[in-house]
Amino acid sequence: MAKRRNKKKAETIRKRLRAGSKEIKIKLYEKAPYCDICHKEAPLNVLDLHHVYLIRHGFKTEESRCVLLCPTCHRKFHMKYDEYLDLIFKTNPDINFMRIYEAFKNDIK
Repeated sequence: MAKRRNKKKAETIRKRLRAGSKEIKIKLYEKAPYCDICHKEAPLNVLDLHHVYLIRHGFKTEESRCVLLCPTCHRKFHMKYDEYLDLIFKTNPDINFMRIYEAFKNDIK
């Protein structure tokens, strides 16, 4: 019973942190209608909103903390760097994740 309540609470928190994602995705698309890593143009509905400052770390969705990625680059980035980003966050939650993202995005191409 407690597990179910905790799962529901976690989902509620994630929804609150994701608030405004659609609007932010549209704003980013208006500025640059392509993947931030491979630079391939794609329709809005194809691109993913990537949270550079991860929601699971408790960061809110903000335009300055997100980029648009094609599904392939998005999957590659998470597969390669999720464990590393979790480790960094545990050791230094105040780190600039956007700088880390910029350093790693050339490696994904």
